Amino acid sequence: MANKCTSLPQNTLTRESQQFYEEIYRQYNSVITGFFRRHGYTQDEALDELQNVYFRVIRQNQPEKLVDTPKAYLLSVATNLVRDRYRREHRQNQQAREDVDLDNLPTLEASPENTLQLAQQMLLMKQALMELPEKKRKVFLMKRLEGMTCKAISDKLNIPLRTVERYLSEAFVYCQVRAIKETGVKN
Repeated sequence: MANKCTSLPQNTLTRESQQFYEEIYRQYNSVITGFFRRHGYTQDEALDELQNVYFRVIRQNQPEKLVDTPKAYLLSVATNLVRDRYRREHRQNQQAREDVDLDNLPTLEASPENTLQLAQQMLLMKQALMELPEKKRKVFLMKRLEGMTCKAISDKLNIPLRTVERYLSEAFVYCQVRAIKETGVKN
């Protein structure tokens, strides 16, 4: 992988400084990349930010800051980049919240038409369920209203699991067909 250390103009760094920065890069690139990954960056984003860290360090051209504690210094630069990103995202989110037009948001209140339609659908479903044979209706209600598993229904009613699954399927299809016949609309 080519790094930005070697892509800087040759006249900005002495050969010795360039070698120094390249050695620091080799030693700490995985540490810095890991730091960004732990802060929620994707691998590609972490690699981009790694390059930004080294670009900032090289642009300052103060190798003495790296001599005693290079890892700590590089991590402090990386921390500043994470903070910059957080601030930028926070500003963008704040702006997005301010841009929301609260007067034009849809209301969650049910309209009289929706309430009537829901009541009609519920009545239709109740009628369809009442037309089912008792065992199929019971299995369907145990599954849908009580949230029981097919295995639990099978055990409770002492019928095979495959029968429970078949009853559920048949009851569901019956209710769907009944709704389509009655309303002409698929749910």
